[in-house]
Amino acid sequence: MLTDNVTDGLNEFVYPNHHIIEGFRAVISSELSALLDRTPDGWLSHFSTIEAYINTLNTSPQTSNNNQKNVLTSAIKRASMLGTLDFTAALATTPFPDWDAHEQEQYQRYKCLIIFSTMQLSLIGNHGNAIEKALRQLRLFTTNKKHRQAFKLLPKIDESTCLKTLAADLDQTRKDILDKKTKPYIDYIAVAISNAIEFKSGIIRTPKAKPITDAQSPIPAKVTTIYEGGVVCEELTFDKPSTHGLDEIDEPLELKNTRTLRTTDKSLHNLSRAQKAIRSQRFSEQIYMRNLSLPCSVEHLSKWDIRNLLLIASNKTQLAERQHIVADILLIMLFSGLRKEQLSNARLYLSEKRQGLLIYEVPHSVPSGTQNPIIEPLISSPTHKAIRVPMPLITSLGNEQAVINEEVINQTLGLLKEINNKYSTRLTLSRISNYLGHWYSCNGFDPAESAILKGLTAQQYAPIAYTNFNESNFLLNHQCYLKDVFSFAELSYDLPDIQQRSNTLGSAIKIKDHALKQLFQILQPDPSLKKRTALACMYEYHNQYTCYVWLLLAFSTGHRNVNAPLGSLADYNEHNGTWWISDKERRNGLSARTVVLPKTAARQVELYLQHIQTLVKKTRLLADNISLHCQQVLNKQSNLLFFIDSPSTQAAQAAQAVGLTPSVLKQVLKHTVPFQYNWPRHHLRTHLKNKNIHYELINSWMGHEDFGEEGLGSFSSLSLHDFTQISDQIELLLNELNVQAITGWS
Repeated sequence: MLTDNVTDGLNEFVYPNHHIIEGFRAVISSELSALLDRTPDGWLSHFSTIEAYINTLNTSPQTSNNNQKNVLTSAIKRASMLGTLDFTAALATTPFPDWDAHEQEQYQRYKCLIIFSTMQLSLIGNHGNAIEKALRQLRLFTTNKKHRQAFKLLPKIDESTCLKTLAADLDQTRKDILDKKTKPYIDYIAVAISNAIEFKSGIIRTPKAKPITDAQSPIPAKVTTIYEGGVVCEELTFDKPSTHGLDEIDEPLELKNTRTLRTTDKSLHNLSRAQKAIRSQRFSEQIYMRNLSLPCSVEHLSKWDIRNLLLIASNKTQLAERQHIVADILLIMLFSGLRKEQLSNARLYLSEKRQGLLIYEVPHSVPSGTQNPIIEPLISSPTHKAIRVPMPLITSLGNEQAVINEEVINQTLGLLKEINNKYSTRLTLSRISNYLGHWYSCNGFDPAESAILKGLTAQQYAPIAYTNFNESNFLLNHQCYLKDVFSFAELSYDLPDIQQRSNTLGSAIKIKDHALKQLFQILQPDPSLKKRTALACMYEYHNQYTCYVWLLLAFSTGHRNVNAPLGSLADYNEHNGTWWISDKERRNGLSARTVVLPKTAARQVELYLQHIQTLVKKTRLLADNISLHCQQVLNKQSNLLFFIDSPSTQAAQAAQAVGLTPSVLKQVLKHTVPFQYNWPRHHLRTHLKNKNIHYELINSWMGHEDFGEEGLGSFSSLSLHDFTQISDQIELLLNELNVQAITGWS
C-alpha cells in the first residue's frame, strides 16, 4: 500500500510541472508499464515500491511506440529542456537503428534498471547529482557514438542476473578501465544502481570554509520581504566589520558592514540552468533598480509626503505643546539627514546674531585636512574642522531645556502615524532622513556634501576624504535644497544671505599651480645622464625617467598609491587611449574602472615604450636579465613601470628589475615629493568638482562608485565618450602647467 507522500513524491519526479509533459502523460505512463513488463521477477524485489506505483497508473504498455517517444524527445530538445526534463528525456530515448538484437536487448535491460533506480533514489532523497548523471548517461548511450563505446564495456546481463552481483561487477569494471575519459561514464551507472538496490542515504555536501569568527558571526535576520515572483529575501547583519587588510591614509581597506541579502526561490527548482540564470539576473536587476529608485518609488518620499510633513510640523499652533519638540525632531531630520540615533549627539544652538535662528554645527575632519606646516605655502589654506548650517522653522531644539532621548524620539512615531492616517502619506523616520541624500543625487549635487551633513565619516563615504569644499558654495547648495522643499508646501521663509568667503573644509591637499608646475619640472630626468654609456648612468637615467612617467600617469588617471601602479601593458588599449585600472580589490567590492587618458598621457606611454625598446638593445649584451625583463614588459608579461636596482657601480651587470611599490618610491624620490603619494587623487577630485563635472563621472573615474552606480554598468547610460569630459579637463590643466610628454631613449 503506497502512502500519499510516496505517491506525491513519485508523481512530482515522473510528471514534472511543465507544459510539454501535459501532452505526453499517456506516453510516459505506458513506457513505464512496458519497462515493468520487461523487468525480470528477481529484480522487482529491489523495486517493490516502484512496481506498486506503476501498477496504479492503469496504463497498457501497447499504447507506447517509438514514433510517440521520438516526438516527445524532439519537443524536449526544441524547448532546450534536456537538463530539466532529464527523466522524461531518458525514458523516451530509443537505441540506434543499426544496433543488433543483442545490443538492443542489453540496452532495454539497463534502461529498466536505471529508470527504476533513479525513481527509487528520488524517494530516498539527497541523490540529485547521481540521478542527473545517470539519466544523462542513459540518454547519451543512444545519441552519442563516443558514449556507445562505453556502453559496450558494461557487464552483460540477462534475466537470471543477480543485481547485487551486477553491482559488484560494475564496481570492478570501473576499476579496470584505464581511459580517464571513459571511466566516468561507467561510474555514473554503477553509483546509481548500487545506491538504489542498497538503499544508501544521500550525501549532503558542504563547502569547506574557514570558521567564522565571533566578529563576523551572523545574527538573526531583521527583515524579510517577499519580492515579485515569490522570492524570499532575508537581510543578514554582522556584529562588527572586519579590520584586516592594508591601510591607506584616506581609505582604510576594511570590510564595510554593508547590507547582505540571502534569497530563496523555490520556483527555480524545475527550471533549466539557463532559465535559472535569467531569473536570478532579473532579481538582481530588481535590487539594483530598487536602490536607484526615483522619488515616486516605495523607498523615497514624494512631494505630497514632504508637503504634509512640513505643513503639520511647522504649524506649532495646531499641535499640543508636548508635540513641539517632536515636530522639530522631524524637521531637523528632514533638513540635515540625521538619523534618529544621531540626534542626541547633534550640536544645535540658537544664533544670537540671526534672531534666534537654529544653527546645526557639523563637525568634519579628514586625515588629509591637516598637513605639515612646512608645505602649507604650497597648498590651499588649512581647512576648518566644522561648518555651521542654518536650520529654519525649528524653535525648541536649541534650548537647554530640550532633551532628545529615546522616549522623545519614539513619540515621533505617533505623530507620523497621525499624518499618515489623515493624508495617506508614507512617512517613516528612515525615509525622512534619507531624503536629503536622495535629493542631492537626483538634482546633480555632489552626494559628498549631503554625506557631511548626515555626519558620515571618510571611512563610510570615501569621496569626503579627497575633496576640498568651499564653505560658501556648500551652504548655498543646502539652501537650494531647503527652498525646493519649502516650495512643496508653498511656504516662504527668508533664509540668511550667504557671503562668498575663502573658508574651506575637507582635504587640504589642493596644490597651488606654481607648486604643481615646479614638481613636474623637478622630476624631469637629468639630460646629461642620457648621453653617458656606463651601465650605472643608464640605470640612473631610466629610474629618473620612470619617476616622471609614474607622476604624469598617476596624475592623469587618479591612480591609488599601491604596489605595481598601472599594472601591465595588457591593461592599456592604444586604439582608443583607455586604461583599465584595478587598484583596490581587498575592499568590500571591486574598484576596477576604465579611464580615458589625456592626449599628453597617451603620448607619454608611446614614448616610454620606445624607451623600453631601446633599453632592450642597450642591455642585451651587457645585462641580459634587464634586457629580458624589458622584453617581458613589451610582451605584456610584466608590470609596465619598474626601477633598476644595481648593488654597486662595479656590479652593474648583476642589476635587477624592481617593481614600483610605495616603499620603493619613497626610497627613490626621498624628499622630492613633500606630499603624501596619493595627492593626485585629492587634487584631481577637487579640480574636477570645481569645473562642474558631474559627480557620477568623478566617482567612476576615482573608483568611488556605490553598488548599482557603476559608470559603465548594466544600468548606466554613460559611455567612454562621456569620460572624455574628464580627460579633456585634465589635458587643459596639463597645458596650463606646461606639462609635456618627455622623450626617453628612442
